[in-house]
This record gives sequence, C-alpha cells and structure tokens, in this order.
Amino acid sequence: MHAAQIEKGGSVYREFSLLEIIEMECIKGRAFFSFYHNRVVGQHHASFTRHLGILVHDRNMCPLRVHSWTDIEEYKLQLMWEAVTDKFDSDNINDQRDHVLKHMRKLWNNWRGSMHKNIKSKELKGGNSSKAALLEKLNATVKENESLKGRLEGLESKYDELQSKYVQLAKIVFEQPSSPSSSDQQIESFNRLVY
Repeated sequence: MHAAQIEKGGSVYREFSLLEIIEMECIKGRAFFSFYHNRVVGQHHASFTRHLGILVHDRNMCPLRVHSWTDIEEYKLQLMWEAVTDKFDSDNINDQRDHVLKHMRKLWNNWRGSMHKNIKSKELKGGNSSKAALLEKLNATVKENESLKGRLEGLESKYDELQSKYVQLAKIVFEQPSSPSSSDQQIESFNRLVY
C-alpha cells in the first residue's frame, strides 16, 4: 500500500499504510510486548492484533481455498508464525505460539464467515441463481429452441412449395400461347396452383 499526502490548511499531513504504522511502532525493527493471561498487553498490543489480521487476510500467507483451519499445511502455519516473530518480540513468545495461532484461526474463521455471508446475501437478492433456477431456465431455453426449429422447418417447407409454384407460374406466364385452347389450359393450371 502506498501512503498518501493530504493538505489541510497549508500543512501537509501524510497518511500511512497499516504496514508502515506497524513498522514505525516497532523498536529496532521488532516491537516488544508482554502476555498476561494469554492476552497481549503493552504499548504495541494494537499493532500486534492488527498485524495478525493483516496476515490472516493475506492470501499468500494464509490460503483461502481450504475448508478448515486444520487443512492448512504446517509449513504455512510456520511461515505465518515467522511473519509474527519478525515484527514482534516478547519474553515468552515461543511459548505462546499455539495461543497466537489459535487467535489467528478465530480471525480467519470470522473473515471467511463474513465473506460467506456477503456471497449468500447477494445470491438471495438475485445476484446469483440457484441450481434449480438455472436448470429451469435451461429447460425453458431448450423448449423454446425446439419450438423455433419446428417453426423454421415449417417456413422452409412453405418456401419450397411457393418456389415450385412460382416456377410453374413463370413457365405459364412467359410461354407464348399458340392457340386459344392452350390459353384456357394455362388459366386452368394457374387456378390450380393458386387455389
């Protein structure tokens, strides 16, 4: 994330990204805090919790396509733990690994649940259709397609019939009658074609 500069009344203020805030709050690259009853306390407790949330939302760190936290491979958990220990330090941080990962699991489950809720609400509003509705639309489209094919075949047969009548009519009209009796025959054949 890039930081932005904002001008307010002649002064320029700089907005910092979350990662920059965490890095600024860290002392010598690593922020120090303590655990008290399995809770983070100290000056950097908010940065620590924020950093856990950022890690959980990062698809490169914490995979999104797994069904449960237990399906995440151990090396991914180790990478997440290393990302935590790179920024933060405590007297007994390694003893708190399981507790911190358990908290990250809770954050991850809440995040996944909120995403699922948003997707479901869109589906109920008509954003996405259910399988039954899609199947019904497909069946209606197939029936309409068959109906249109039947109408097209009927029109093609009428076209062929009219074309053959046109050819016969053109033959009658453009041939020169040689006798009056032949013109009566032509009129009679014309009437048969038309009626």
